[in-house]
Amino acid sequence: MQRMLIALIFLLLVNGVVTSQTLTISNSGQSGPTYTGLTISEGASTVTITATAGDPTINTSVIKNYLDGGKNVLVEYIVSTGAVAISSDLSKTAGGDATLTLRANRRVMVNNNNPISSSSGKLHVVIWSDYDNNDDGGSSAQLGAPSYSYRSQRKRKIILVSLLSQCDL
Repeated sequence: MQRMLIALIFLLLVNGVVTSQTLTISNSGQSGPTYTGLTISEGASTVTITATAGDPTINTSVIKNYLDGGKNVLVEYIVSTGAVAISSDLSKTAGGDATLTLRANRRVMVNNNNPISSSSGKLHVVIWSDYDNNDDGGSSAQLGAPSYSYRSQRKRKIILVSLLSQCDL
């Protein structure tokens, strides 16, 4: 009986451990023209940056250039364990209003001291975690002293923030 209990506890612990694959947006990320683990699709008004495998990175300048050029940007990692993290400042400095959407099947993380900002036009930011709606995702934003975290409760998580000019998230 004791062996069965130990085996059951072991299986529960192993089953609960999931390794995320993370797309990181940073100043040291890939800046093209070719990308490893990423595809970029340009539409008339929206650019979609999709992570396809592993732990790819993309430079903030790539996203900034699309936003400054008046394009909406969707950054996504929608494999079952995909996550998106911003680990450097992202500033929109030209052009009109635009939307940045960060979408992942697991977590979306905006790290401390890495503001998302706009000094030209509005920048709408959508943080969308648990895209596959299976209750294993969430989002977190560390914004200075307080930090915010949201864990999935069988509902899609969408946080929409409108950033006016001169405003940081």
